[in-house]
Amino acid sequence: MTRLLNQFIESVDGIEIYLIISLLLFLGIFVLITIWAFSLKKSDVEKMKEIPFDE
Repeated sequence: MTRLLNQFIESVDGIEIYLIISLLLFLGIFVLITIWAFSLKKSDVEKMKEIPFDE
């Protein structure tokens, strides 16, 4: 299966740019979510922690 995927990827011209863009997009979103998570107030985290038990 991976051999077939590798052959397909090697046969497409200019595929490198798509790989780089997808990696940068993933890293950017990951960094933004990490910054958001660390910037949350403790009271907000406590509210979110109790959401599953509200029902």
